[in-house]
Order: sequence, then C-alpha cells, then structure tokens
Amino acid sequence: MTTAVSPEWLATSEEDGVLRFRVGRLGDELIAEWIGVARLIASRDGTRRDLVFEDHVPSAERRKLERGDVRLLLRQLAGEISLHGSAVTVGGHAVVMLGTSGRGKSTLAAALCRRGAELLADDAVGLTFTATSVDVEPAETDHWLDETSQAALQLLDPTTSSPSAKRPIAARTSRTAVAAAAIFELRWAPDGPPRATRRHGVEALASVLPHVARFVLDSPRHQRTELEHLERLVREVPVYVLERPRSFDLLTEGIDIIDTLCFKETGES
Repeated sequence: MTTAVSPEWLATSEEDGVLRFRVGRLGDELIAEWIGVARLIASRDGTRRDLVFEDHVPSAERRKLERGDVRLLLRQLAGEISLHGSAVTVGGHAVVMLGTSGRGKSTLAAALCRRGAELLADDAVGLTFTATSVDVEPAETDHWLDETSQAALQLLDPTTSSPSAKRPIAARTSRTAVAAAAIFELRWAPDGPPRATRRHGVEALASVLPHVARFVLDSPRHQRTELEHLERLVREVPVYVLERPRSFDLLTEGIDIIDTLCFKETGES
C-alpha cells in the first residue's frame, strides 16, 4: 500500500482569514492553487505546465488569470522578471505604472489609452532584457476597471455595473514588445496637485522592489538573476514617484505628467 505524498507548501495568501492561494513543491514539480478557481502543475523551469480551472470560472476570468498570475509564475520559474503593474505604449515608448492594489494603475492606463496610447499590460508586466533595452511584453487585451474607475472615465455601463467587481473593457492594444521609457510608482498625497519626483540608485530600487512578482523563493539562482535584472532596470530606465490625491478630480493632471515626461519629450504625443 502506498501513501499519497502531499506538497510541501512554500507560501500561502489569505484574504479576510480565508486561504486564497498557495504554492509549493511536489518532487520536481511546482504546484500552485488559486483556491476554488484553478490549479497549476509546472516543471521547475516553467517549460511544462498543466493548468486546470474549476468548471464555474467564467472565460474572461480564466483569460485574466492566464495572462496574469499564471504567466508571472511561469516567467519566474524560467528566470525572468515581472512586475505587478500596468503598462502602455505610444510610438515605441512604454511607461510602466506600479502600486499596491487600489492605487489606480489600471485607471491611469485606460486614461492614457483614451489619449492614443496602446495597452501592453493591465496587472502583470513582463520584462525582457535585450542587449540594448529593457522591453515590456504585450500581454493583455482588456482594461479591468471597477465602477468608480469606469465612472471617472465615462465608461460606466449601468446594465452590468457592480460597486466592487471589476469588469473587462476592450482596449487599444500593442502586439509587439516595446522598450520601457519610464517607471512610475503611484502613491497617494494628502493634498495639492499631482507631482512626479525622479528617484535614483537605492531609492529607485526601493520603488520597484516591492512590486516584483515573486511566488517561490527557494532558488538561490533565481534570486541572483532577479537582483542582476533589477540593478540593470533602475540603471537604464528612469524611475519616478507620482503622488496625487485619492480623488479622480485631478486624474487629468496626473495623466498630463506621465504624457509629458514619457511621450511629449520624445515628440511622440
């Protein structure tokens, strides 16, 4: 008689005391579970994978998970670096927006796309390091916006609106990887107009580091590669802190700052 072997769970995530996600190892394979949603089994290098969804999960949410957390996890296994954030591009120049949940990353991305930008990523930014640039990979076709953001952008659909749930809204998209022109860490400011401050060196690293997508931290080789990538990223791509009030009343002013620093100065907008 054989005894079933349980995974060695390496990390878990809870919300309101309820387990939502866990990731671990079972022999040479990695197992990730989005509780009640999906289960992923992958090889250690991310080249092989088996992703199974629960039957009740809508197709739009399946696409979001595949393009988001699943993709980020597989990229980490392959030794690549990704960020939790949004990204858009204009004329071959990409801007990445970072921030914790609720900081308006998707809202700013959607607002920039309404001005002519194209969406690269809504919540999962994959970076590729070439000999001459740090490129942002295209990954998403939709903006995922809650009711407040939809209303601020005049995209609210009263027939499908929900105060808390986000819904996908088709976006102008880019199909090619684009060199990163700047990174903005989004922060709330108590008062005053939006303002952007350039960060350098350790300060720039401190703005980016909390938003690196990490699921498994048991590989020293991956950790070394991540640090090397981050050092090059903040050395080659300007990093700013964008502070603005919580209200969407000054959304346009915040967009103007990003537009000017990243696109108008290059003559692309």
